[in-house]
Order: sequence, then structure tokens, then C-alpha cells
Amino acid sequence: FSHAGRLYTVRRNPRYRRPKKKGGMTTESADAALTRPDGTVCSGAGAVTAEITGLLGIDCKQFRQTAMIAQGEFLKLLLADSAERSEIFRRVFDTGVYRRIQDALKAREQELKAALEENARAVFQDAAAASPDGTALTEAALEQFAEEQNVSAAGPLAERLAQSCAADEKKAGDVSARRGAARAQAAALTGRIAAAQQQNRLFADLEQANRRCAELEARAPQMERERQREAAAERAESLVA
Repeated sequence: FSHAGRLYTVRRNPRYRRPKKKGGMTTESADAALTRPDGTVCSGAGAVTAEITGLLGIDCKQFRQTAMIAQGEFLKLLLADSAERSEIFRRVFDTGVYRRIQDALKAREQELKAALEENARAVFQDAAAASPDGTALTEAALEQFAEEQNVSAAGPLAERLAQSCAADEKKAGDVSARRGAARAQAAALTGRIAAAQQQNRLFADLEQANRRCAELEARAPQMERERQREAAAERAESLVA
């Protein structure tokens, strides 16, 4: 064959079976030889195939496909409509694999689109319940998302949800601060209650002491009379003695 103005000669021996000298059959491996324009020779089926593929830039399958176009498919390709042209390309160039890849990519696109829309709906549900400024979503916003059901419509809702989260965090901080102040007040009140209880115990002790003093003061005249009788008895006893 001639390529780029240079002549190459190829000789191939396909794999075949032959009789052995001592009987039976044996298999001869495929062989090939490529004689280059400079007279050098490349031997071996694999080496020859690799060198020819490198020279032509196409392999055997692609060469056959190109030959099919040259054998009449090219005219059909020129006259065919889009659908028939696609079918010719599919048959000649075996583009079915690319069609399957395209279909798989489209299916994956639909899956991702459905997942994104599901995420958008989840964002919408959370954002619909959020009211960072104290107001609920307007009916117009609800209708817009219900009609579009896509990520672009969920963008403002996601921003609203983020604002609501920030507002909730601020409220949580305020509640925490108030809780801390309440705990401090409770601790101070507990201290005052303990002090008041101690003071009440002191008042009770004082009241009991006052009652004891009053009892003793009430008995003072009687005790004085008893003391005087004891003194008189002691004097009388001394006179008798």
C-alpha cells in the first residue's frame, strides 16, 4: 500500500492448522512482515499491526468503517434526514455506545435535578416556618416557589432560613443571659433566706430567754419569803443550841 507518497509491502500468514510430519495436526501461529520503503523489515503480527496503526492513525475496525462510507453510505449520508443520518452514523461508526452514554448522562441529570428540587422543597418547608423578622412568608412567595419548584427559587428562602437561624441564636443568647441572671438572683435569695432563718432562730432563743426571765421575776417574792423563813429557822436553831 502507498502512504504519504511512500510504498509499503505487507505479508500476513493467518493462524492455521497443518498436518505434522509424523502424523496428526499442528497449529501455526499467525505471522506478518512489513517491508518499509527503505527496505528494512518489521516482523511479527503484533508489531506489524502496531506500526501500521501508527502510520495510518486508525485501526482495522476504523479502516473498515471508513471503507463502508466509500462504498455508498456517503451518498446516503448526504441525502438523509437527521434521524436517518444518526442511524447511519450509529451503524457505520458504532456510535451506539455514545448514545448509551448520552442516555445515562441524561438519566443522571434527571436524578440530580430531582434531588436538587427535593432539597429546595426541604429548604422551603423550613423557611416557611421561620420568621426572623416576626412575619411569615407572604402568599406571593409561597405561590412563586410552588410554581417554580427549583433551586433558584429556594435561594431567597435559604437566605431567610439563615436569618432565622441567626435570630434564634441571638434569642438563645438572650435567654442564656437571663437564665444566668436568674440563677444569680436565686443564689442571692437563698443566701438571704438562710440569713433570715438564722435570725428567726435567734429571735426564738431570745423569746425563750425572756420567758425564763419573766418566770424567775414572778417567783422572786416567794423565793424571798422562803429565804427569810430559812434565815429565821437558822437563828432559832442557834438560840436553842
